[in-house]
Amino acid sequence: MIRKNPRGDLPQIHESAYVDQTAIVCGMVIIEENVFVGPHAVIRADEVDGTDLSALPKVPLEATEFPEDVVRTNHELVQGYKTLQNEF
Repeated sequence: MIRKNPRGDLPQIHESAYVDQTAIVCGMVIIEENVFVGPHAVIRADEVDGTDLSALPKVPLEATEFPEDVVRTNHELVQGYKTLQNEF
């Protein structure tokens, strides 16, 4: 479901991206080329309330390996879903 936020902003979704029909994408979100948004995902853009983000702890480098693997897998899934779509 693609929804406006309370200010009326709609997400921008690249035509090559896959957004599952059960996912919710709301507000000033940009879904770029070849992105996979899976079933029941919720992605929304909220305004930052003035919190000093520099005060938050930094993510250690070794903690970035898992999300990078998820991104690679998602790209592979997008290609698989597109292949399936073209077969039907």
